Amino acid sequence: YINSQKHQCSELKDNFHQIMLGKHLSDQRISSLDGENIHHQKVLFSFFKEQMQAIFKINEEKTISTKSNLNYDTLSLILLQLGLEDENFETKKVFIDEKLLDGRNSIAHGNKQGKTTPKDLYTEIKTELLDMIENFHHLIKESISDQTYLKTTRE
Repeated sequence: YINSQKHQCSELKDNFHQIMLGKHLSDQRISSLDGENIHHQKVLFSFFKEQMQAIFKINEEKTISTKSNLNYDTLSLILLQLGLEDENFETKKVFIDEKLLDGRNSIAHGNKQGKTTPKDLYTEIKTELLDMIENFHHLIKESISDQTYLKTTRE
């Protein structure tokens, strides 16, 4: 959505600058940043000098990744990239890491998990996951309608 709005980078909140900086460093083939290396300093300086006036454009498929299996740490990174609060999901950490990820693996590999039957596990995952998806969808819609991805005059 933000790609389609054609905002200058300087209009967006810092999390979007960080996304672009990561791509910029990758494009420059800098995998490990060294603050004392003049070449790295030059790359960073040019990014902040030149890129802030550029139109924000990223490859969504390469930017957001679940790394094959979604766990809480990965979800937290995705929320951070999008500039969304993770407080609503923080209470779901145990569910995500233990029930969702381990449950998915148990169901996929046909392993029985403790006293929970696969059907009960599936029902619990379905209920919790739908709630989380709706919550995530609400956060995205709210960010778009309130334009919270844009910098305010105080930032």
